Amino acid sequence: MEIDKKVEYNFYTVPLNVDIILYKNNYIDNLIISEIKKNVQLTQVSSDRDILIVQVKHLKRTLSTKFKKYIDKVNSSTSDDISTTVNSAFFLNNIIENFVNLKTIKIQISSKRNFTRIVETEDSRIIGFQYKITNGLVDYPKYMSRDQILRFNKILKFLKINQPSKYISNDSYFKMSAREFIKQITSLETIDSDMFEENIDIFDVVYDMIESKVEEDDSILIIKTDF
Repeated sequence: MEIDKKVEYNFYTVPLNVDIILYKNNYIDNLIISEIKKNVQLTQVSSDRDILIVQVKHLKRTLSTKFKKYIDKVNSSTSDDISTTVNSAFFLNNIIENFVNLKTIKIQISSKRNFTRIVETEDSRIIGFQYKITNGLVDYPKYMSRDQILRFNKILKFLKINQPSKYISNDSYFKMSAREFIKQITSLETIDSDMFEENIDIFDVVYDMIESKVEEDDSILIIKTDF
């Protein structure tokens, strides 16, 4: 079977909204919080004063103008001293640069004094920045040929996955949590193994677009199924 894949799979196109935590008692975190409160237009005003929801384009502008020196300091660091220079402005900028379709970031402001961004692995300790992908868009027609999309929709109908949604009326989209989608779509292997094997090329695309991070966060996905 000839596979006409139009572009390489790219997980970084999936996230639309992410949640992060900034700490009042971290110097640079607090600078970012203060700058947002003073100069960044909030996308949505929460009744919780410790939650800020901002558009990515506004936050990107703030980081590039007000926090450039902190970002550049990390970029120019050697591997030996990066642990002492890495900061939340750098991590936030990386999230924005990598997730090309990201629309909003929800910031939870924490007053915790005892916190750490050190992540323990089997053989090392690294500094990480925790975030959660809450919503995403999986644009399968961008990564499948017309033939693959037709077969993909046939599988969805066979498994009764693509049902009318109270959120989205357009038949070319449906909305589902990542874990539930993976659970339902992979059930085909048990229900009809022949159909599964005949469409293994489609499942390669399906799995590649739902990265482990999206499944772990159980992101709510808008799944596009038609051109």
